[in-house]
Amino acid sequence: MPSSEALRIQKLTAILAVALFAAGCNDDLGPGAWDQSRPDTIQLFSLTRAEYQGLPAALDLVNRAAVVVESGVGVTWDFAVTESNGQVLLTPAGTFQGVESVAGIARIEGETFESLTRAPSDTAVYRRREGVAMEVGRVYAVRSRRYSLYGQGCVRFGKLSPIAVDKDAGVLWVELLRNPNCNDRSLVPSD
Repeated sequence: MPSSEALRIQKLTAILAVALFAAGCNDDLGPGAWDQSRPDTIQLFSLTRAEYQGLPAALDLVNRAAVVVESGVGVTWDFAVTESNGQVLLTPAGTFQGVESVAGIARIEGETFESLTRAPSDTAVYRRREGVAMEVGRVYAVRSRRYSLYGQGCVRFGKLSPIAVDKDAGVLWVELLRNPNCNDRSLVPSD
């Protein structure tokens, strides 16, 4: 017959195991419920214009945030707004010298923001080393940089659509819907 000390340790072990299992149900590793009934609206300014220094020019897809690139060490982002040949572009971080990133953007044909329900699984469709011209009414699938979550390599997927592009001013407004779950390509919020 086990001692009372051994029984207490067994009970404590069982309680800890149940607590850890329950806590794990709310982490980002497995598919969890998410509700984002309205997409985020984000305004970004061209990184190529000196007059916009200090304003948000980059998109951090992992955290669903606009980022000021010049703000210093530890700033992480996935895409920056740039300009070329009169076009406003969304440019993956891996395009910039010294930045390693798998962040990518894919222009999706024949879909609307509402009808796109899954990000492409073919990694070749995501542009990682060149900017993509932003066009109002188009929908784009986006993949974030790789980051570590509990020791597992994760990326996040989302969809975005430009709602306004001011080519003269170099300003972009997008609506963004991002799946919060690690490596999950679904673009439809669950209940």
